[in-house]
Amino acid sequence: MAKKKKTTKIQASQALTPLVPHTDNIPLQTFHIPTELIMLILHELSHSPSSLMQASLVCRAWRVPAQQLIFSSIYLRSDAQCKKLQKFLKGHPSLLSNTSRLSIVEYEKSHHLGNLISVRTGRGLHSGGKPYLHLPGAMSFIPSLAASVRSLDLFVLPWRDSTVHFVQHFKRVQKLRVHGAQSISAETFQMLLGELVELNDIWLSTYYYHLPQNPESDFDARLLRAADNSVAIEQSRFSTPISLKRLVLMEAEHLPDLLETLSNEKLTNLSGLGYLYLRWTTRPIFAFRFVDALFQRGGSSLKTLVVEIPKRHHMQVYSRSHLHFDHYTMNPELSPLKYLTGLRKLKIITGNDMGFSTQPFLISDHLALLYAIPSIHQHRKLGPLQIETLHKVQFKIFLELGHSLYVADTFSEWMEAFEPAEDGTLCEWTVLDTLLAELPAFKQFSLDIVLRLVGSNERRLGQQFDAQMDDLRDRVEACMPKTRQSNQLKCDYRVVSKNLEDDLRSPIFVDKDADEDEDEHDDE
Repeated sequence: MAKKKKTTKIQASQALTPLVPHTDNIPLQTFHIPTELIMLILHELSHSPSSLMQASLVCRAWRVPAQQLIFSSIYLRSDAQCKKLQKFLKGHPSLLSNTSRLSIVEYEKSHHLGNLISVRTGRGLHSGGKPYLHLPGAMSFIPSLAASVRSLDLFVLPWRDSTVHFVQHFKRVQKLRVHGAQSISAETFQMLLGELVELNDIWLSTYYYHLPQNPESDFDARLLRAADNSVAIEQSRFSTPISLKRLVLMEAEHLPDLLETLSNEKLTNLSGLGYLYLRWTTRPIFAFRFVDALFQRGGSSLKTLVVEIPKRHHMQVYSRSHLHFDHYTMNPELSPLKYLTGLRKLKIITGNDMGFSTQPFLISDHLALLYAIPSIHQHRKLGPLQIETLHKVQFKIFLELGHSLYVADTFSEWMEAFEPAEDGTLCEWTVLDTLLAELPAFKQFSLDIVLRLVGSNERRLGQQFDAQMDDLRDRVEACMPKTRQSNQLKCDYRVVSKNLEDDLRSPIFVDKDADEDEDEHDDE
């Protein structure tokens, strides 16, 4: 019979020595992270409200700076939401002192606001559907927010007296963004410019609103109001006009009454205007002269001009774009761009993240705009001039591809643009390279392509595009040897899926290109 193996029991006192030494008599060591470093860490999370909420629970040292970022931007959209926020803030009244940006949504219908999303949650934003700014819930925020808010975003339809009364309290606002600008009257706009004396940044957009039933009659009525308002301004007395530094016009050329107010020297001082973002309108009826007046008054101080060309899905939009090209480039001597004598950066965008173009990119129109810039026009006419001129030129293209055959067709048309013409003339990319190389202060040319894939097999489309894009980049470098050799050429691209459009959507009332340019313009 086999003997049983003896088993030995290890008493607790005979347990193995732990790897970590006993530390009863050793004081715990604490590490202090400077507040500046904590803020740098939290700023990396500033686009994710949920991450900031988690960061505020790490420890006491993180709580306050995290809460400052969380409440740096808030939005109001309904009376119920105002009451809910008010109830939360009863125990934390000091949090609103950190709010520098306030977004107000008061839309007459319960409506999903297109691609606008909430800064708080990152989800799609809906309006409350009822007016509420005159109610106690919204009015209660005025004393706490009026002193701290510097940026005010408005999505209001229609404008009521209660809306104007609410906005007038924020006299220290420096940046005003008005979406659905066609809903605000010239008189109300004029009143706001007179009240918001520290204003230096204005954004007017007509996105997300339906066209009037009779666009021609609406435009004629606005022309009459523009004339009447101009007379009224001349007969009135105003304090010192506001000094504008940045102006963004998103398809606002069919609003002559508002543009007339902006260009009136009694209301605005444009001598310091350094940045202009102009998205060409797709409306059927508009006039150039009101934007031309802005170029005439503020063009000499302008350092950055961004021109956004609408997507070309429809022939009517394409023909209207050519009306703009003809107006600005047909005769450089008469073009309103002749006033841009100090321009340093020109950015031309084809399409945008809410409207990808389905047409191949053609450089001829962009060259025509470049030729209308005074420094380049004088350079071509008189030869090299040692004057302050363009530093940067950027072409940004939003392109949509539907299936693999279309990828090949689109890029075959692109590739033709890099070949010499049959008569032996150089391709236009080489002409651009020669032109930029001769500019005395030029620093960088950028080609930025954003491609949206639409199809059942987006991965295969993406792989095919990568190969085509490598070929395209090689062609660009081959046609622009002078710019490439001087390390002034930058060619970049990225691919997005139509199913992942949320990656492209900006926070509420934010246009990515306009905001990306803001920091760079401030540095300059």
